[in-house]
Amino acid sequence: MREPFLHFLLAGGVIFAFFYATGAYEPDGRTIVVDAERRKDLFQAFTTDRGRPPTPEELEQVVENWIDGEVLFREGLALGIDAEDRAVRRRVIRKMWASISDFAYVEPPNENDLREYFEEHSDRYHKPARYTIRHVFSSGLTAKSKRQAEVWVAKLRAGADPKTLGERFKSGHRLWRRTEGNLANLFGGDWATDLPEAQVGTWHLRSSADGWHAVLVEEVEPAVARDYQDVRTEIATHLQEQRRTTATKNEVRALRERFEIRVE
Repeated sequence: MREPFLHFLLAGGVIFAFFYATGAYEPDGRTIVVDAERRKDLFQAFTTDRGRPPTPEELEQVVENWIDGEVLFREGLALGIDAEDRAVRRRVIRKMWASISDFAYVEPPNENDLREYFEEHSDRYHKPARYTIRHVFSSGLTAKSKRQAEVWVAKLRAGADPKTLGERFKSGHRLWRRTEGNLANLFGGDWATDLPEAQVGTWHLRSSADGWHAVLVEEVEPAVARDYQDVRTEIATHLQEQRRTTATKNEVRALRERFEIRVE
C-alpha cells in the first residue's frame, strides 16, 4: 500500500524536511551533536549486534565511527550524491517514510469500523474461483494463426495428444489452480472473464494478447464467500495499514509547508 506514495516522495524531495524538523541538523548543517540519547542508541546497537555491552573504550570508538559516518553522510548530501544515485535516494526515502509512519498516530478501528469496511470490500476477502487449464498455442493474431489454432481444436477434440501440437509458450502449456486475475495478467485483457461459462473437458478456441489458443478447462474450483468472523483479523490489519498510510501522508504534507515549492 505504501509504494505509490513512495513514488510521490521521490518526485517531491521532502526528505530533508524531516531532518530539519526533528533537529537532526542545525540550519547551517555544520553542527553534529552526540547527546546522551544518541550515545544510548549507539550503546544499544552495539549490544544487540555483539550480544554484550561495549567497554568504555569500545563505546568511544563506536561514537567516533558514527561521527565519521555522519560527516560523510552530510557531505554527500551537500554534494548532491543522493540526487545522483537513485538507489541511495530510494533507500533514504523508504527509511524516512518508515520512521514517520512508526510515529504517526493511528486510532485503532472499532467493531463498527471493521464491519463497515467488510461490507464495502467483502469481495476482497472471498476465495476466488480457480481454474486448471491446458492450452495449445499459436503465436500471433493473424488469420493464419487463428486457422492453425482452429485445426488444432478439431484434432484435440478427435483425441490428438496436446503435447504433439502447438508452439512454446512462456508459462508452459498447463496451468494449475489459477485465478481469473492471474490468467488475465498472463494472457491479457478479459481472457478469463467467461471461463465460468466454458464447458469443462471440451477444447475450444480463445485469443490472447500473444496469439490464439486451443483451450481445455480441466477443473474448476468455485469461489467461496467468507464470513466476517473468518476474516476479522485480516480486516483489522488492512484497515489499520490504510489509516497509517493516510496519517503518514498527512505528516509529510505538513513537512512540505516548510519548503517553498515551485513546479515549472
